[in-house]
Amino acid sequence: MQSFVSQTTAITRMNLRGLSGRLTLTAATIMCVALVVGTLLGLNALSEGLRFSLGNSGAADVVLIMRGGSQSELNSEVSREQVQVLQSAVNTSTISPEVSLIVDGWRKSDNKRANIGLRGISAAGIAMRDGIEVTQGRWPQVGTAELVVGNSVARTYQNMEVGDTITFGTTAWTIVGIFQANGSMSESEIWGDLTAVQNFFNRTDQVQSVRLKLSDPTAFADLSNFNETDPRLLLSIQTEKAYFARQAVKSSDLVQKLAWPLTTLMAIGAIIGVLNIVMSSVAKRTTEIGTYRVLGFARSAICVGLILEYLAICFVAGLLGGGVVYLLLDGFQASALANGVTNIGYTLRFSHEGLLQGLMLATTIGFFGAICPAIIVSLRSPISNLTK
Repeated sequence: MQSFVSQTTAITRMNLRGLSGRLTLTAATIMCVALVVGTLLGLNALSEGLRFSLGNSGAADVVLIMRGGSQSELNSEVSREQVQVLQSAVNTSTISPEVSLIVDGWRKSDNKRANIGLRGISAAGIAMRDGIEVTQGRWPQVGTAELVVGNSVARTYQNMEVGDTITFGTTAWTIVGIFQANGSMSESEIWGDLTAVQNFFNRTDQVQSVRLKLSDPTAFADLSNFNETDPRLLLSIQTEKAYFARQAVKSSDLVQKLAWPLTTLMAIGAIIGVLNIVMSSVAKRTTEIGTYRVLGFARSAICVGLILEYLAICFVAGLLGGGVVYLLLDGFQASALANGVTNIGYTLRFSHEGLLQGLMLATTIGFFGAICPAIIVSLRSPISNLTK
């Protein structure tokens, strides 16, 4: 065993020292594998960014109430009577009826139109959201056509700076503030005073959702029982945290379902590419390999040494692919459709778990790309290797 280990170590060391004489083939291997790893890590960064943005939204002690069967606030409707029933059942200082609409915005990057979420909200609704802070300007005054925009909206869309005026419907709205929300989905929304939004958009008889601040954990069960027993309600009740967690899982799973099939196909192509590169490399090194055999090196040591050589090359390629993704994409601002309608902004996030997956993929490509050529060349007789 010691002889095998020492022989393998010696051959691997000599193989790695000889890479300078095989720069073209080595560079081709690195570029091939780095591209596959970079693709996987780029999609992982997108997935992690979506998961963080949606997962960081909502609170466990805030209940989100929508129409029964609604999957999102946009296709929900809660009547004024139902809001009044809820107000009679809970402390009115903890209730926040909210209107959710879609308005048009124009992106700065390509001057194209995109959907933005507009929320009519009261002071109670702002207070029950953690981490909300106006970074520029002020909050809208009650009853006025004034708006505050999230950080992501201000970065992405035209005419969204403090002091700008923008027309939605038949009303000219003034931007009076920009707010941040700890990177949550709220930063992709525009907020206005609830009564103003209802009046200017003819929504005085309804809202899309109602939020309630729970006084204690048992209050959720009491509220659920009240909702199920009162025929005027029969609404959908869940915590904000649960609602956004489901949205995060859906969005992240969608990206992952794209990431792994795509990278698997690319990895198969990369294995074939590495296989051809290794075959070309060993074809030019037959004298060198034959010399190893004449000097007494075991076939197994030669085989493992070649495999370790390409495992090392592919590992470096994985680090290169990960490094490029980190430098180019970590912290990159992107947007995606939420519920297939509104655009949400989020930040791509590079993760160590993703890098580990990338390195495992890279070494897997190296192993399967090198094993067959390594076995074939190690089984040749020393004479045949020296005479080629």
